[in-house]
Amino acid sequence: MKYPVHAQDVAESVAWIHKNIKRYGGDPDCLFLMGHSAGAALAALISTDARFLAQYGLEPSCLKGTILLDGGSYNFAATARSSKHHDLLNSVFGRDSQVWWQASPIRYVRRGNFMPPFLILYIPNRADATAQALAFNGALKKSGTPSKAVAVQGKTHASLNEDLGLACDKPTAEVFDFLDKYSR
Repeated sequence: MKYPVHAQDVAESVAWIHKNIKRYGGDPDCLFLMGHSAGAALAALISTDARFLAQYGLEPSCLKGTILLDGGSYNFAATARSSKHHDLLNSVFGRDSQVWWQASPIRYVRRGNFMPPFLILYIPNRADATAQALAFNGALKKSGTPSKAVAVQGKTHASLNEDLGLACDKPTAEVFDFLDKYSR
């Protein structure tokens, strides 16, 4: 699957949930988007590039918040320059640096563009991912968007996702605190 198909799929899913959640006892005015790894980049993109949700008559304001779990690509141009995974990136985004920039959530972060609040959890021993998380968090804050970046100690990229939801899990507590703060 090539960009932008996967981002369009996420936007379509958000739109379906927004339209249908009441039938399942949910509240369409209290939606949060969360993703891990590549899913974090997709969640960030849907939350910052209004064009994806606009295809379904929605805006990023339909989201109460976005939670990013150790994503490594909020700026694909930077990822492509530093990544050992060129073949994978090229298979998804091609070789055109303009497409990489178009797929980069950080591109759309600016004052005046509504973006929901963000919680960005990252594993600090992943240098490239940490740099991306901190740069994205900084851009969000500069734009006036509420954002919090949290270095998750004692976890790996995989265990952050696997352990989410466990009792006494610090990242889970961060997620619940974020949900409590912004679900009002």
